Amino acid sequence: MKTVYIATAYGNIDKKEIVRETEQSIFYLNGRGKEERSSKKTTHSQVFDTHKEAINYIILEASIKVEQAKRNLDYYENALSILKQKYKDA
Repeated sequence: MKTVYIATAYGNIDKKEIVRETEQSIFYLNGRGKEERSSKKTTHSQVFDTHKEAINYIILEASIKVEQAKRNLDYYENALSILKQKYKDA
């Protein structure tokens, strides 16, 4: 069996022992010993071969979210400034 690491968008890393894989899926045994399928990449998680790759993915995703938040903050600060200027004499 092969070990893979599943990094989630929530900052968690799950270690899974898989029995086989395809280009888009991994297959592992569930608690009852039956084979289950999971996608390698979803909107909330991604499968990696190493723990380090999973960590780098989580860090990258967090960095992207921080940059998006900064852009949003700049936009709303600018909008607030415009509103204050517009209604300064009201």
